[in-house]
Amino acid sequence: MKIIHRTDDIELPEWAVCSICGAKVIVDDIDEWEQMEDGNWQASEGGTHINCSSEPDIRSEEWARWFHWHWDMPYVDWLPLGMRVYKWLSENYRFDYA
Repeated sequence: MKIIHRTDDIELPEWAVCSICGAKVIVDDIDEWEQMEDGNWQASEGGTHINCSSEPDIRSEEWARWFHWHWDMPYVDWLPLGMRVYKWLSENYRFDYA
């Protein structure tokens, strides 16, 4: 189990790829935490958010097209992968919330 600061970047395994375009998936944000019995913090399932690393700048002309292509069916395309990433994260990381 690795303990990292809550703002550190997390390198996901090679299986964590976008089901739409095949690009690497990133942990975009963790915005909810659970304190474990040992006092360490774990990201919650609902608070762990992933995204495709190919996302263009939101101010670019291509963002709207990219967004609709990637997020047309989030429960089909993203939920299963998000659950797998959360499971892996909860098995491998705890966070220093200070």
